[in-house]
Amino acid sequence: MTSPARFVSAWVTVSDRRTCLEWEQKWGVSALHDVTNLYNWFELVSDYPTPSWITQVNQERFGGHGDWRVPASAGPPWDPTGHLPELESVMTVPCPGDPTACIDPAFGPFPVNAGGCDPTYCNPDHPVYWSVSADPGSPAYAWAVDFVNGNWLYSRKRFYLWYVRAVRGSLYGE
Repeated sequence: MTSPARFVSAWVTVSDRRTCLEWEQKWGVSALHDVTNLYNWFELVSDYPTPSWITQVNQERFGGHGDWRVPASAGPPWDPTGHLPELESVMTVPCPGDPTACIDPAFGPFPVNAGGCDPTYCNPDHPVYWSVSADPGSPAYAWAVDFVNGNWLYSRKRFYLWYVRAVRGSLYGE
């Protein structure tokens, strides 16, 4: 007897049965939820001068809900953020590595190229996703996660263009 799938796709969202989080499912259309859209961190959360990405997601009541947010990251073991590992919770472990993404196929198509990446610091072929988690001691930086090798990247909020995936609910139903 097989156990039920951990990730369950439900139209435009993916429910995680283990963590109780609901995630935005991406697809390849030219819209707010396009798998190829890249953002700097401020575009995700700052409503000045235009509504942020997350505000737009909530205004459209994506998936019938208006309480979406950018996921938190616990950060790497050597520099923890104090947040719960929401973004890390959807990664498959062990991570299969190049060229396979560390995320379940239920989340929809996966971008082929991350773009917005300085090859000095990261692999431009690896999709990297923003978290809302920043270091209060370094307000210009926030954590992002590489979804091919599972590494954390300490990224300048204005400089880097990464992907994002909205989340709602509370980790483990807490």
